Amino acid sequence: MLTISINLIYISFVFYGILQIFSLIKLNKNLYHGKREMPIKFVLSFCLIFSVYAYCVPDFAGHALILKLLSESKESHIEPFYDWLGKFVNCDYLLFRIIIYSVIYYCLFVIMKKYSANKKIFVLFFIIWMLSPISNLIRSSLSDVIAFLGILAFYRNPGNVKNFLILLIFIIPSFYLHKSAFMLIVPLALSFLPLNKRKSLIYAILFPIITIAANFVMSYLFKTYFVNSSYSSMQEGINLTYIIRNVVVFCVNFMVWLFIIRKTTYLAHSRTLYGYIYRFLFFGLIIWSATTLLPISSYVGYRFFGHCLIPIVLLATYLASKSSFIVKSKLYMYSVCLVIINIINGYYSVYALSLHLEKEFWYIMK
Repeated sequence: MLTISINLIYISFVFYGILQIFSLIKLNKNLYHGKREMPIKFVLSFCLIFSVYAYCVPDFAGHALILKLLSESKESHIEPFYDWLGKFVNCDYLLFRIIIYSVIYYCLFVIMKKYSANKKIFVLFFIIWMLSPISNLIRSSLSDVIAFLGILAFYRNPGNVKNFLILLIFIIPSFYLHKSAFMLIVPLALSFLPLNKRKSLIYAILFPIITIAANFVMSYLFKTYFVNSSYSSMQEGINLTYIIRNVVVFCVNFMVWLFIIRKTTYLAHSRTLYGYIYRFLFFGLIIWSATTLLPISSYVGYRFFGHCLIPIVLLATYLASKSSFIVKSKLYMYSVCLVIINIINGYYSVYALSLHLEKEFWYIMK
């Protein structure tokens, strides 16, 4: 059983902060000074190390408990694949994380190599946008990278039967790797709808109404039939600090996401890879913003945002690679804001974790 201490949690957080600041420095050099030197594999290796030893993220302790339950032959209530993998590694939590994150980072490397407009900028935006959530949400992160291997291959040529089969080969297993992966179906299907100014306005008005109505129904179903689910438990214990924190994080992410969409509107009609990614994110932004700030669906919005991170990083990389100096400058300033929010949000999580570590997470304490 992997054990940790308060000191290891703070060391992990400092390592995360260093990676965030490093990404800003390198992003500045790549955007403004044209300096391209950066050992991508070396940087990703450090990100992989952080993800494996991400003591400072909330779900690190949660997944440690899952392995503990498996070691005691108790029900873990997670997807069968992780039950099998946990037993296969003899409930060794470190080995469990090494295997999963090795697969995740390999898939990310393939996505970067095949689909990103600029590999170095992709890695830097990955650190800013994705490093924390991917290190926290281990199961849904694995599900996402597998799903997007199929989705992006399909987007390249949707009319090709071979690409459609590739989509099915990758996206179907992703549903079994995390229950929330089915959320990808909605923006994936909507990304094939035509877009123009009039239709964009109609969609922007119509879809939030549909989404909110659907979430009222979903909230009723979860609270009635799935009382012990994480969705139901997320609605309890919400305080003012939690609300303020979520609103600030939402506003910053919303502004950046909207900026990326606004500056790539020329892709709205495109039937290319990035045209489909644009429409995926256009509808994704509407769905996410309609769910995140509602108490009945905040958990859904949080999960949905995580599923949209790969296309966000891809489109942000495309924008940074193709845009003018002014657009790059604004994108960089938004990146600075994101890093500040990431570090503050990370410290809040570390502080909250340290308060509950000995009481709730005694099973991983030294």
